[in-house]
Amino acid sequence: TRDNEPAPTEGTFSEISAIFSESFFGSSYDVIRFVASTRNYLLIHKNLVYAFRVLFKTDFGSAPFYEFSQDGGYIPISGIGGEETLRGFSQNRFIDRTHLVVNNEFRYDIVTILLDEHRFDSTLILFLDAGRVYKGLSDLQINHPNFSGGFGLSVAWNKNFVIRGDVGFSQYEKGVY
Repeated sequence: TRDNEPAPTEGTFSEISAIFSESFFGSSYDVIRFVASTRNYLLIHKNLVYAFRVLFKTDFGSAPFYEFSQDGGYIPISGIGGEETLRGFSQNRFIDRTHLVVNNEFRYDIVTILLDEHRFDSTLILFLDAGRVYKGLSDLQINHPNFSGGFGLSVAWNKNFVIRGDVGFSQYEKGVY
């Protein structure tokens, strides 16, 4: 229900997926992966959007360790850490069977430039990310997440082509995306 896919200001994008890999079908591993994700966008003021995402993933079965870093369903994501999950941590910094990530962003349109029939919107972004990995569902707890925060800038051309850069900081590292 997003009002604009590349640069939404209102709406929701949610998904639930299950991926099966069975030796019966020729796979080397018997694995079931369950992924649930929701992205929500709230227009707080005409120039201010609050965006948040919750991502949950768990693997059951005999998945090899290198598969633990794979997240996402419709939109694949590679592990916890990096530009898609915990900005301020290196890519795949945290790996295990179960992942829980929450991303929060405030997006403020600072400048709009109109050139002929083209529109360029510059947006300042402030974010706070939290996430954690677990050995399995029985270990799932909300306490002691890993936090990161930072800022970014995006430029949207006619609200359909977006260039974005973020700088993320955590207690241990920083990253530029």
